[in-house]
Amino acid sequence: MLHGQIATVDGLRIIGMGDPRFTPDQSVEVSGEDVVAAAGQRLAAVAAATRPPPEIAVVHDPVEAAPFDGVVPLVLAGHIHRRVTWLLPGGTRVFVQGSTGGAGLRALQSQPPTPIECSVLYFDRATRKLQAWDDITVAGLGGTAAQIQRYLATDQSPVGGPVPVITLTPSPGPTFTLTPSFAPSGPSPGPSGRTSDPSPSGRRSRPGG
Repeated sequence: MLHGQIATVDGLRIIGMGDPRFTPDQSVEVSGEDVVAAAGQRLAAVAAATRPPPEIAVVHDPVEAAPFDGVVPLVLAGHIHRRVTWLLPGGTRVFVQGSTGGAGLRALQSQPPTPIECSVLYFDRATRKLQAWDDITVAGLGGTAAQIQRYLATDQSPVGGPVPVITLTPSPGPTFTLTPSFAPSGPSPGPSGRTSDPSPSGRRSRPGG
């Protein structure tokens, strides 16, 4: 657990901070986006003062991401239990992960139930820049489908076009098919293209939400 510190994992320098609204015994009530935004500003100031600056910032709420624009290349967040990514004006990518199971009973309150999502990120060994990522989606309770889609960091459309849904069991039940969504403030996607699998030369990281 990072509390404003920087850790190095396989050559990637990561700065992080937990949810500023969280207190283990719930004895202190902390709320409001102002508290969250201020926490992001403080952590971004630490990142900006570090030489060399970290490659990745990890925060709980995407509200904390804006101050990192131009400071770090990549911000990982969660909180909203919905996967989405966009580019900030200064070129920093915000990557919000969907629910990896932490939603608890809330995952059953939507129809269909919230799917389980995780992503595998690939980084260039030399530049430590994000090259591509695989989005993995498993249907929520009662569903029978799973899906994997690959994206390039320079192109927000899936590599190779639509990916077929893989049915896990023949039993009937609702299925979930992910339609990736991106913030309208990001730049328009570049031309689609294929590249070789970056995994042999890249490093991997799994953000959670």
